[in-house]
Amino acid sequence: MLLLLLLLLLLLLLLLLLLLALLLLLQLLLLLLLLLLLLLLLLLLQLLLLLQQLHLLLLLLLLLHCYCFYYYYYFYYYYYYYYYNYYYHDYLSQYHYQYNPSHHQYRYYYYYYYYYYNYYY
Repeated sequence: MLLLLLLLLLLLLLLLLLLLALLLLLQLLLLLLLLLLLLLLLLLLQLLLLLQQLHLLLLLLLLLHCYCFYYYYYFYYYYYYYYYNYYYHDYLSQYHYQYNPSHHQYRYYYYYYYYYYNYYY
């Protein structure tokens, strides 16, 4: 009888040790899952920082392009809105001649040589 009680106590201790081992394994699995989630969060944060750096890099490239091509675009605007309209149209004549009165006479020479001269000869 005493031997049977000792065996039952030994089985209960073994079951308790088995439950404790299972709880420790479950706790280790939960810790591993938590570490994986933290690693994924760090990777996502690093990806966001990389995208932010790329965004800033693209912004810096745009600013560098605007700085480098400022004179090119300025010349492009100046050529097409002053010279082109001055020689082929009359959109800006009033505005242009009040600041450049000496150009007023040359305009008619240009019209004469490029329209009348080519038309008659």
